[in-house]
Amino acid sequence: DLVSVPIVPLKVIHLLDAAGGDGQLWGKERVAHWLMEAQLASNDVYPVLCTLTPKLLNDVASQSGIESLHLAEDVTKDPRPYIAGLRKVLQVHPGAIVHTHGYKANLIGRAAKLARVPMRGLVSTCHGWVETTRSLRLYNALDRFTSRYSDAATVPAPNMQERMPKGTIFLPNGIPDGPLPTPQEQAHLRNKLSIPTDAVVAGTLGRLSAEKGIDVLINAVAQTLNVPNLCWVVAGTGPLADNLKHAESQFPNLRFIGYVDGSAGLLPATDIFVQPSWTEGLSLALLEAARAGRAIVATRVGATDWAVRPPSEAILVEKGDASGLAAGVSRLAADRDLRQSLGKEARRRFDEALNVDAMHRRLLEIYRSVAQKHAS
Repeated sequence: DLVSVPIVPLKVIHLLDAAGGDGQLWGKERVAHWLMEAQLASNDVYPVLCTLTPKLLNDVASQSGIESLHLAEDVTKDPRPYIAGLRKVLQVHPGAIVHTHGYKANLIGRAAKLARVPMRGLVSTCHGWVETTRSLRLYNALDRFTSRYSDAATVPAPNMQERMPKGTIFLPNGIPDGPLPTPQEQAHLRNKLSIPTDAVVAGTLGRLSAEKGIDVLINAVAQTLNVPNLCWVVAGTGPLADNLKHAESQFPNLRFIGYVDGSAGLLPATDIFVQPSWTEGLSLALLEAARAGRAIVATRVGATDWAVRPPSEAILVEKGDASGLAAGVSRLAADRDLRQSLGKEARRRFDEALNVDAMHRRLLEIYRSVAQKHAS
């Protein structure tokens, strides 16, 4: 008789410098959480969350049934307490692969590996580069240079490979599956947000900061004042919120609604999703728009032209091109059939390549390759 041998899932420690704590998770935290949920559901991976210090993500992960730990009680610039904390975690979970996310966790994971903290392998992910200060530029450069000390290093955009050592793997982000918003949901949310039911709504949401192209968006709004029934709606918080408030007072076709709880607080009300960013890795809001089957007008940055390929899945313009952004939105506002066609193709692309299950399967291959390398 054949005796079935149970498959033992790979144990993976996901190490993050989580920042959430103001009631919302940041992008890389949401990606890691969704990934861990998919891994736990698959039974191929046993994920363990490990943050540098206690944060909101720990509570969110625990509520999903994910084991949640942290390395230290307080933030410190000295990496030694974090390395000591990781050593203790790996003593509790021997034979685990460590998967680090973001420059600070990446550097700590590599320092721990060089200090001979026992681990089955080290996988690191660089989620993108925000280089608004000298210290951030230095840390990001150090992260890129030392990525060769990871067993595998991944980035969410093909063009990021150009700034990384040879062998860096392109691994696109993924988000969970979900249904298309219904017309009833659109009408209900528009009523809640006091948006006219007959308007063509071009919406964007996210952090209101310079790199997200808020200046480009406001310029595009100003160029579309005469487009019939077009209503721009912006949701989010950040340092440029006052710029949006001022623009709202100037332009009658603009609504600034502030913070909403996730994409469900805006996307169902929209007809067009707009991404005006100067820089991106692979935008989660873009993936959510594709999942929602919305027509997309976006700047050609990061992995955007890989995620939604023009001309059938999106209209893409060059970064900083406010006139191009305005023209794309104006074209869609006047062409319902084109909006529906782009939205349908964007959703098909999501089902094909942008689902978190696709990300999980690709990472599983990487984990198994790293584990096999250390077994030989």
